[in-house]
Amino acid sequence: MRPAFRYIAAAIGFGILISVGVVVKGLLDANDYIGRCADETSGRYIFDKEARATACK
Repeated sequence: MRPAFRYIAAAIGFGILISVGVVVKGLLDANDYIGRCADETSGRYIFDKEARATACK
């Protein structure tokens, strides 16, 4: 491989890695929000209305 192609491939790979990380972080945040704010059967659900309103803005 030519060196230029190697750098381009590395940049594309790094970009994909960063994109996957952002998506995974978003999914984890959504799961945390659902667990604390929406799913009453979750062990992390906040039952106090005021505390839930503050935490779930």
